[in-house]
Amino acid sequence: MPAFSNRTNFRLAIIAVIFAGMLAGIWGWHDAHRRRLAAVDGDAMRCALAIYPGELSQLTATHADENTAAYGQIKRRLTKLNDAHPHVQRIRLFRQNPETGALVCLADSEPADSPRALRPGDPFPGQINAADVLTTLRTGRITFNEKQADSTGRWMSVYAPVESPGDTRDIMRLDAEPGIWHAALLEEAVMRALYVWLLLGALVATYVLVRRRARRKFPIHKLNVDMEQSATPMMLVSAGGIMEYVNQGLCALSRFDREELIGQVWIGKSRAMPRANVIKVGHFALEGKTWTEDFELERKGGERYPAKVTSIPVRDADGGIAAYITVIVDMTETQRRTRELHLAKERAETADRAKSVFLATMSHEVRTPLNGIVGFSDLLLDTELTREQREYVLAIHTSGETLMQLTSDILDYSRIESGRVELTGAPCELRDLIEDALDMVASRAAGKTLQFLHDIDPALPEYIIADGGRLRQVLVNLLDNAIKFTRSGEVEVSARVAPPGAQDSDLPSEPPPSVAGADDDAATAATVAGAVNADATNAATVAGGADAATDAATTDAADANAVATNAATDAVTNAAAATAATNADAADTANVAAAAATNAVTDADAANAAANADAAKPAIQTGTLMIGFTVRDTGIGIAPEDQTRLFQPFVQLDSSSSRRYGGVGLGLVISRDLVRLMGGRINVTSEPGKGTLFSFTVRCAVGKDNSAASAARQRLAGKRIAVISTHPGLRRELERELARAGATVIPLQLSRLGEAGWDMAIVDCPPAILPGLRERMASPGRWHAARMIGLIGVEIDGQQRKLLRPCFRMLLGKPLRHRMLIDQLSKNIDAPVPPAQLP
Repeated sequence: MPAFSNRTNFRLAIIAVIFAGMLAGIWGWHDAHRRRLAAVDGDAMRCALAIYPGELSQLTATHADENTAAYGQIKRRLTKLNDAHPHVQRIRLFRQNPETGALVCLADSEPADSPRALRPGDPFPGQINAADVLTTLRTGRITFNEKQADSTGRWMSVYAPVESPGDTRDIMRLDAEPGIWHAALLEEAVMRALYVWLLLGALVATYVLVRRRARRKFPIHKLNVDMEQSATPMMLVSAGGIMEYVNQGLCALSRFDREELIGQVWIGKSRAMPRANVIKVGHFALEGKTWTEDFELERKGGERYPAKVTSIPVRDADGGIAAYITVIVDMTETQRRTRELHLAKERAETADRAKSVFLATMSHEVRTPLNGIVGFSDLLLDTELTREQREYVLAIHTSGETLMQLTSDILDYSRIESGRVELTGAPCELRDLIEDALDMVASRAAGKTLQFLHDIDPALPEYIIADGGRLRQVLVNLLDNAIKFTRSGEVEVSARVAPPGAQDSDLPSEPPPSVAGADDDAATAATVAGAVNADATNAATVAGGADAATDAATTDAADANAVATNAATDAVTNAAAATAATNADAADTANVAAAAATNAVTDADAANAAANADAAKPAIQTGTLMIGFTVRDTGIGIAPEDQTRLFQPFVQLDSSSSRRYGGVGLGLVISRDLVRLMGGRINVTSEPGKGTLFSFTVRCAVGKDNSAASAARQRLAGKRIAVISTHPGLRRELERELARAGATVIPLQLSRLGEAGWDMAIVDCPPAILPGLRERMASPGRWHAARMIGLIGVEIDGQQRKLLRPCFRMLLGKPLRHRMLIDQLSKNIDAPVPPAQLP
């Protein structure tokens, strides 16, 4: 605060000096102006007295005066007067006509050839009613006009009355150059200001120098007094390291008397100081810098204690080091607390590791019986049950799935919070990844009229290098959330190429946390395979359950996915049977087999990946491609005030949400953290009653392309495909994908399906149109089963599928797999058409 006050006072003093100089300059200007006006007044009066009334009486104020001797004498006298006053440009005599009041020229000092010369009788150049002219004519006093100007330039004029004969009124005007006049005034003002600035500036400079010199003189005795009043151990050490003064605090710390310390080399009281520290302290001392170092000092009696020593150089008036102020802090208590904190940290880390191991072990152990519960309940649902029994089994199945998902969510959340999540980069097919996620959640929409849609930008590569399991987990979490809060309508997933540089400012500044080992693999496997029963159900939906082999045998285009579906169903059955066994190891082995088989259904490249398991997995290459995903639903929506709380753990938007919709509020939190680890950001846009849209981005690298898909699409070029669907969203999706494959899309209604003009037809078969569909199929002449593909959802039971199967070339499950649809169309569009077989 004193330094700030001194600086402020100095600035105020400088401002005061400048202001005083300016006032002196202004006063000098006005004083010089007054004195010069007085001088001009005297000059003008003397010039006016030089003109005799007798000579003026001979002038008539006409051109005829130019030939008179009186005019010549007056003109020569005016010229001499002009020469005698170098600052005067010209002198003129004017006469006022008593009758008209007009002023006319009598004579001037200008040469005859000057452009400013006036002839006798010429009118007054300017306004005769000007205040200065009228004042001189009326009162006979000398007046000034400092702002005269015309086309020839600027000047200032002085009007002086001239003694005139008779009743005439004559005046003399002296015109002077204003520049010289003002320059003289400015010079006077500047000189006055300089005098004041020099005088006061010298006083301020003297004061500053005295203050600076006083500050440079360090009062050692005053410093000793201040040190003595401080409880901190301090000493004053000379440049040679000799203790010149120690305060009472240092005596109490070292237990030495003051007389025992003063005069000693202070560093000799230290012990066990490394040589490197001694060299460093020496360098700082030679350079005159402040330094801090840890020492082991010795008390009286030989007891040693750790201390932190800080030495501050004190300089004299010449800039040299006069002494050092050394402060000593006892670090005994600090080191004890540090050790305690370190031990507490180790205990906390041990507890955290134990918690992680416990969670991983319990998650594995809990999921093992849960897999059996879910698997057996799923198998039991396919048997003949009464309505009451089916409700009980369905409740067991739903509760098991919920508990399995909750177990996986808690484990994932714990790992993410502790920073022990590792992203593994591997080639994965983007389209299959999205369709797998839709298949995994489709069965959870049982009892709802939902349509699952997806759209993938053609500009996206077919293969990307990313952590497919984590990306699928995010999609499944968002889809689960959409299904949970949507009773009817549609749920759509889309993928687009994000704009260049999108959300770069939101990327994490540190690399994602990682952990190696079997725990992480188990967590990833648990997340992907957490709904084994759901995958098996979807597989049964696609292939028609136990009749998949029949479809494969009776269809010309037998798909490999049907075989994989059967394998998945068998694996789930084996897992359930193994769970019922008493041998837990056998159950674990069966569960692993079930998860592997499920992945074979949901990932078309799983077989190739298993065959090349020993190949090195490429790492995720960040910064190559940014992909934007959206998950849109037509559910209940979210209020704007609730959207900020969506991504908080264990938070429901209303107190009854957990009872009405289930869940504990971890899915969105896990999704947000996984998206951040993948280099992106997640956002939500929603309006109550109109649905919700979640959008997120991920960074990945571009993988290899697959030319087989493009070849299959080329076989549909120019083909006419009829599309029959009552759902506008599904109809748009089919039309878009078929158009991208080069086919001509013909949207039709079911009543016009019998009309010719199409090569193949795709018929959506929701439960609502099954009665009308059966009526159409009863007319063999208007039903072309061999050229038609039916789309069925999970809500179609096994009995209805058996009735529908002979009426179509094949049945494909929804959510629709675009590549499978295009492949089946391209394989069967030119195949021979057998006779239709109707039920």
